[in-house]
Amino acid sequence: MGSVQQHFLANQSNRRGVGMNCRPDLREFFLARKFSQHLDVATRGIDLSLRVRARKNFLRLMELHPDLAARLGYTEQSVPLEIVYG
Repeated sequence: MGSVQQHFLANQSNRRGVGMNCRPDLREFFLARKFSQHLDVATRGIDLSLRVRARKNFLRLMELHPDLAARLGYTEQSVPLEIVYG
């Protein structure tokens, strides 16, 4: 019983570093789509809290994938620094 729990916990800890579960050739496509979606919501989102979260997610994607962000032409200035109300 102990070995089953250890195996389960080991798989869960390894799962964190796996990343996206897709074919390598589609990975960049899905990441580019995530960049685009978060940027769209951050600039034209309806709710203020959604815009703030989308901005945070966009910047996090830029930290994790700087080479892809550069190829797509995204910079930190792509997403608005201040959230405009309304």
